[in-house]
Amino acid sequence: MHQQHQHQHQHQQHQQQAAAASGVVGVGGGVGGVGGGGGQDVDMTVQSFAQWLTEMKSSSSASLSQLLSEMSIIRDGITANNQDLTEFKRHSTSIQTQMQSQLTDLREKLGSAFSEISSLVKTKASSDGEFESELSTLQQQAHYKASELKALDKAYTNTHQQLQSNLVQTQNTINVTTNEIAAIKKQSQTLQDGIFQKLGDLDGRLHELSGRIEKEKLDGNKNVAAVQEEIAVLHEKLTGLSADFFDHKRITTAALNRLQSQVWVLEEQKKKGQAAQQQQQQQGSKTSLLPTSDHHHQHQQQGGGGGGGGGGGGRLSLGPSTGARKTDIGGEGLTTAPSNLLPQSQPLSKQPPGTSGQQAAGATPRVVTTMGGVPMPVGPMPSYPKMPPGGQYHR
Repeated sequence: MHQQHQHQHQHQQHQQQAAAASGVVGVGGGVGGVGGGGGQDVDMTVQSFAQWLTEMKSSSSASLSQLLSEMSIIRDGITANNQDLTEFKRHSTSIQTQMQSQLTDLREKLGSAFSEISSLVKTKASSDGEFESELSTLQQQAHYKASELKALDKAYTNTHQQLQSNLVQTQNTINVTTNEIAAIKKQSQTLQDGIFQKLGDLDGRLHELSGRIEKEKLDGNKNVAAVQEEIAVLHEKLTGLSADFFDHKRITTAALNRLQSQVWVLEEQKKKGQAAQQQQQQQGSKTSLLPTSDHHHQHQQQGGGGGGGGGGGGRLSLGPSTGARKTDIGGEGLTTAPSNLLPQSQPLSKQPPGTSGQQAAGATPRVVTTMGGVPMPVGPMPSYPKMPPGGQYHR
C-alpha cells in the first residue's frame, strides 16, 4: 500500500511539470506574436519576460530536483520506519506473550504464597498457644524451684551449723591423736632399735647357714658324680645283656619256626593215615556192618585222644611208628619229627589248618604257637629300640 501511494504521488508530479512546460511555451508564442505586431518596444519586455521565464524554469527545475531528492529521502525513511514498525510489532507481540506468561506465573506464585501465608498464620497461632502453655508451665516450675531453694537454704544453714560443731570436735580429736602419735613414735623408735639388733644376729646366722649349705652342695655334687659313674657301668652291663638277649631271642624264634613247620608236616601225615584207615574201614564195612561200625568208633576215640595230647601245653607226643624224637629248649619239652621225614622244599612257616589256604602276595606270615601253655608269636623278628649313643639313659 505504501509503495502504490508513492507511485501515484510521482505520477502527479510528472503531470504538473509537463503542464508548466506547456504554459511557458504558449506564453512565449503569444509574446512573439505581439512583438511582431508592436515593434521593438515589445522585444525588450519579451526578452525580459523570457529571461524571467528561464530563470523561473531553472529555479523550478532546481526546486523540482531538490523536491525529488527530498521525496526519495522521505521515501527511504518511510520504508525504514515501516521495517522498524514491523520489527517493533513482532517484538511487542513476543514481549506481550512473555508478559502474559510471567503474569500467569506471578498469579500462581501469589496463590501459593497466599496459601503458605495462611498456613503460616495457622501454625503461628498454634505455636503461640503452645508457647503460652509452656510459659505457664515454666512459671509454675519456677515457683516450685523458688520454694525448693528456700527449703535448701534452710537445710544448708542447719548443716553449716552442724559442720561447724563437728569441726570443733574433730580439732579436739586431732589434738588428742597428735599426742597419741608422739607416744607411738617413741615406742616405734625403741622397737626399731630392737629390730636392728635382731637383724644383725640374723645376718650372722645366715652367713653360717650359707657356709654349711655350700659344703653340703659340694658333697651332693660328689655323690651325683659317683652315681653317674655307677649308672654308666650299669649301662655298659645292660648293653651287653640286651645284645645277649636279642641273640637268644633270634635263636629261639628260628628254632620255634622250624618246630612249627615240622609239626604241620606231622599233622598232614597223620591226616593222610586217618584217611587211609577210613578207606580201609569203608571197604571192610561192605562185608559186615556191625563190627566195622564198632571198630570205626574206637578208631575215632583214639584219634581224638591223640589230637588233644598234641595240642595241650606246647608238648608234642607222637606214636613210635612216626619215628619222633623229643627235644628240650629252655626247660620246655618239645617233640619234633626226624629230619628224614621233612621235605626239602618245606617253608619255615605255613598257614594253620582251617584257613582259606590263600595268602596275599607280599604279606609276612605270622603264626601263633604255644609253649608251656603261653602263646608265643612266630614270624619276623620285631624291631626294638636301640641303646642311645654314649651309654647314658635319658629320663
